[in-house]
Amino acid sequence: MGKSQVVSHNHSKYQTLFDLFRSGLTKTYPKGYDFSPDHITASQSLHYIGHGYIKAFTTDNEGNERVLIIYGRGDVFPVLPLVNPNSRDIFYKALTSVKLHSIASNLALDGIFNNLALSNAMIEKLLFQVTSFADLLENLAYLKANERLVYRLVILGARFGQKRGDQIRLDKLFTHSLIGSTINLTRETVSREFERLMHKGLVDSIDHEIVINDINKLHEELGNPISQYLWRLLEAKTDSSKFSR
Repeated sequence: MGKSQVVSHNHSKYQTLFDLFRSGLTKTYPKGYDFSPDHITASQSLHYIGHGYIKAFTTDNEGNERVLIIYGRGDVFPVLPLVNPNSRDIFYKALTSVKLHSIASNLALDGIFNNLALSNAMIEKLLFQVTSFADLLENLAYLKANERLVYRLVILGARFGQKRGDQIRLDKLFTHSLIGSTINLTRETVSREFERLMHKGLVDSIDHEIVINDINKLHEELGNPISQYLWRLLEAKTDSSKFSR
């Protein structure tokens, strides 16, 4: 299928930020590792993900998980405990083996405040991540299961997909169960709606990986299509009015 291209941000764009975190402690954690809220708060550190994926989630009274966001390569976390230490407990768990570059929060902030390039890189990085939270809220505003799934597939493809020609492929870790936990749908519902999209030729499943075949047609499944230009999925070859948010 040819050489693939990562859709999301990369290290080179944030080299100064990467260098700052790389000057701290580097450690690899195994798949399934739990980062407890107490551990995150007590460490008073910021972490830059060198590789791998981490999910941030809360639990309800019955112990059910509600995934807030999935962090990947190049993301920085946690941010909320630094701003509000008394915020609701957020749990973090490694979805894969994950390498973290960690630095004390006060050192990171000192470096950022005293270096314009670092400051700009961090602001852009955090704005990108905050947009992910905003998109989750917008995603949940869709009442129909098929639209929720389509929206989530576009966002996941934009952040974490491997682009090969017109196709976008997601890592095997993005199972129907995991995707459902991010948009308040059961695995069975996600599987049913995904199969319908497959019958339309919009998506596929190859070697247990989700493949988006045609992002242009996929976005048309939404009542209010999201902006492909915003998420840098494709070059803006079409009238932007078709992709209003």
